Amino acid sequence: MQITSGLPEGFNAGAYDMIVVGAGYAGAVCARRLAETIGYRVAVLERRSHIAGNAYDCADEAGILIHEYGPHIYHTFNERVHNFLSRFTRWTDYQHKVLANINGTLMPVPFNHASLKLAFGDERGEELYQKLVETFGKDVKVPIMELRKKNDPDLAEVADYVYENVFLHYTMKQWGQTPDQIDPSITGRVPVFVGDDDRYFPQAPFQGMPQDGYTALFEHMLDHDLIDVFCDVDARDLFEIDETTVKVDGKVYGGEIVYTGPLDELFNLDLGALPYRTLDMKFETLDMDQFQPVGTVNYT
Repeated sequence: MQITSGLPEGFNAGAYDMIVVGAGYAGAVCARRLAETIGYRVAVLERRSHIAGNAYDCADEAGILIHEYGPHIYHTFNERVHNFLSRFTRWTDYQHKVLANINGTLMPVPFNHASLKLAFGDERGEELYQKLVETFGKDVKVPIMELRKKNDPDLAEVADYVYENVFLHYTMKQWGQTPDQIDPSITGRVPVFVGDDDRYFPQAPFQGMPQDGYTALFEHMLDHDLIDVFCDVDARDLFEIDETTVKVDGKVYGGEIVYTGPLDELFNLDLGALPYRTLDMKFETLDMDQFQPVGTVNYT
């Protein structure tokens, strides 16, 4: 593998069996699999100055490994996925936990047995929890939409509390929209966990963090003799697309193309920009060993 900034003079797209646009998860996995399984020669074009996409991490001035585009927490139910990624990294035993700050009280998210008692008091919280167990069983995640479908006032009380206190304002901040502008399928997915496990992914058998960080994982994944990576290259400047052909740098390209960038941008926002949930990342270094009790606290 070679990682270079910009395209070399005389770059010939025709020398590659495949062009992959984007060096994030989708692009890097495609490049590696096609190079090692069928011998494709692959050019990866990445418009940023680095690989790993939004999972990119690096050391800040204090030597702390930071996720520049927001935290990425590894978890999967799929053993094949885990075995594939484990070729390129070792893992820490990190178990992700999230707390929501609701009126100054820190409650586990997804809402669970402990959260109910913190929110409603021990007695009422236990009553509501037992109703959830009777209705859905234990150790299951139940979307609030399912709670409302039961037409039960107790279950509706739980759903309404979680929606109003955990989800509503927090989501408005991320989407930049009011609740009536957000599709009901989004709001309805908010889960309640019927159980005592306070991990964010209680049922995922494989979870942790790459021992040396995500960027190192991607470096190892893209390290193959048939893969060349070109950063600081915006594929849209090279591509000409019509209904039947794609030209790359003015020449019809006969190989395969995998595009993993924003779909709306590929077509020059001709139907407008797609809405994305987003965060503004602000970094601050504090002179202390640990700032909060878990990795993520939602200020709802």
